Amino acid sequence: PFEVSQAFQLIRDVALGLDYAHTRGIIHRDIKPSNLMLETDSGEAKILDLGLAKLSGASSATLTESGIAIGTLRYMAPEQLISENVDQRSNIYALGCTLYFMLTGQHLVGGRNMEIVAGHLAGIPLEKLAFRLNNCPETVAQIHKMVARDPNHRPQSMAEIAQWCDMQLGQVSARTDHCAPERREENIWAHTILLVVSVCAGAVSA
Repeated sequence: PFEVSQAFQLIRDVALGLDYAHTRGIIHRDIKPSNLMLETDSGEAKILDLGLAKLSGASSATLTESGIAIGTLRYMAPEQLISENVDQRSNIYALGCTLYFMLTGQHLVGGRNMEIVAGHLAGIPLEKLAFRLNNCPETVAQIHKMVARDPNHRPQSMAEIAQWCDMQLGQVSARTDHCAPERREENIWAHTILLVVSVCAGAVSA
């Protein structure tokens, strides 16, 4: 996972870039970590792959002629999945999913294709965000707004996201380095299994 300051800086840069595109009527439609590049020299974030972008006012179809949704399922807003109108708020949803991934190293919605679709359409419960981001309650609240099921309940512009990131960066010195504390569930289970095996082996040898 990214450190808090790195994540907020990258999301801020991306939000400013998308805001610039949005004011010129360009909607990306495929924001995800692999479409963001961090320049090693300047440290600035760059947005890649405008192949799925559309112009505002143009046809808002989000399905291909074969009925395949346009975008990447793990980062697609509910309205994008069901072929409703897609605008900058759909990118805000995707950016919220991206920020969650950067801070936790986990996808916000997991599973196979239909499980992913169902997860987005059902809405993301606040408890799910809080479970892995319990060091940063303000960030949990903001991501929860960004990934709201209803676009009207999300922040309405990327400028708002950039402003929020600036506020967080101004407070980062008082924060922990990571929003998501290291979780060792897998290791705990592994150690438990080893312990059981050792006990059983000891009992057999005895």
